[in-house]
Amino acid sequence: MNTTAAPRPSTRHPQPCTSSLLAKGQEFFAVVQDLAGLAALGAGLATAAYAILLVAGRVHESRLTERYWRASRDHFIAPEELTDECRLLLARGQQATTTVMGSHVHRQGLIDKAHNEAALPGHEWELATILRDYSRLVEAEPPEAGRR
Repeated sequence: MNTTAAPRPSTRHPQPCTSSLLAKGQEFFAVVQDLAGLAALGAGLATAAYAILLVAGRVHESRLTERYWRASRDHFIAPEELTDECRLLLARGQQATTTVMGSHVHRQGLIDKAHNEAALPGHEWELATILRDYSRLVEAEPPEAGRR
């Protein structure tokens, strides 16, 4: 009886296969690291670009707002443009308009409602512009020296 033992399978991989697989794994991880670095760089560039666009947009928006207010300057009067006395006078005129427009006789049409709704805001605006012009003159006038 021939008792020849079958060769045992080797538990070790041949050296060329192991080194090749190890080299491929190292290449793969190097590529992954490069891609991760590129992704981080791309994210950083995207963030920087977004910040630049955001700032540029705000600057543009600010310029539009300034242009809008300059163009609208003739359509409103800021309280700071009036002297204290003129502010009080304008407030009295505005209160008078509010009183008339909210009155019972106005709401019921017992007085000329259409005329009041058309004319009173115009009178209020006229009063405001006159008071603004007066305030500018008062501010431009030099203080009197040696007033007795």
